[in-house]
Amino acid sequence: MLKLNDVYFNYHNDTPRELQVLRGVSLSLGEGEYISLVGNNGSGKSTLAKIICGLLKPSEGTVIWSSEESNRLIPGHRTRVGLILQNPDNQIFSGTVEEDVAFGLENLQTPLVEMKRKVEDTLRSLHLWDKKDHPTHLLSGGEKQKLAIASIVVMEPECLILDEATVSLDYRSKEQVLETIMFLKKTKRVAIIQITSSIDEVISSERVILLDKGKILYDDQVSSFLKDSEIMDLIGFDMPAYVSISQELIGRGLIKEVCYTREELADRLLWEYQYRT
Repeated sequence: MLKLNDVYFNYHNDTPRELQVLRGVSLSLGEGEYISLVGNNGSGKSTLAKIICGLLKPSEGTVIWSSEESNRLIPGHRTRVGLILQNPDNQIFSGTVEEDVAFGLENLQTPLVEMKRKVEDTLRSLHLWDKKDHPTHLLSGGEKQKLAIASIVVMEPECLILDEATVSLDYRSKEQVLETIMFLKKTKRVAIIQITSSIDEVISSERVILLDKGKILYDDQVSSFLKDSEIMDLIGFDMPAYVSISQELIGRGLIKEVCYTREELADRLLWEYQYRT
């Protein structure tokens, strides 16, 4: 669906302040794939997201979107990818929930009947229909971020990029956003790229890409990432408690496999208890 070939990006080209941020980045993204993009501050994560969205033009290299090669996503294809920012207030433009979700479709000159149908379908699917007339400024942090996602999803993108989209949310609000992401992946086959510094969010994904000083240092499945203590230490990630607990239980002979989610650990313990008793 999307390929980047040997992409470089410099800020302040041909000036004394020139700064190279990306250095030969190549990657591919398939339909419905769920990727976590991680790395220390200044590694180039947000710049890479903006290049994928077509907001920035690579200094070198190409972006291939659905077999159409370019060094920038052309305007007619920008609805294929949506960017969700850290602060949802920067993406909410209208007074009510329903008006805000309709905003993008109005700009695309979507026929009124079709627009109303798409807005209602999107709000219902993301459990926001009961708040359709609600003032946007009175929403909770999690509801605002869900609204920002809904405003993008209604335009039926193929890819959704979340740039630290849950960093300022409380636990319940984060859960709401992650549940929304999983729903979109499963039902709409939307590809997800989440830029995150949270190990709990990484675990929800399928694949991890680590950027370091503008280069891809690591690209593998999430299960392999969690087993690589050297890579984890490089970006300051601690092993989740339930992974450490499962490793301790393995050492005591109580379970046989490492568990990478809380649900998996609970199911494993329940099964072992039932089996042993």
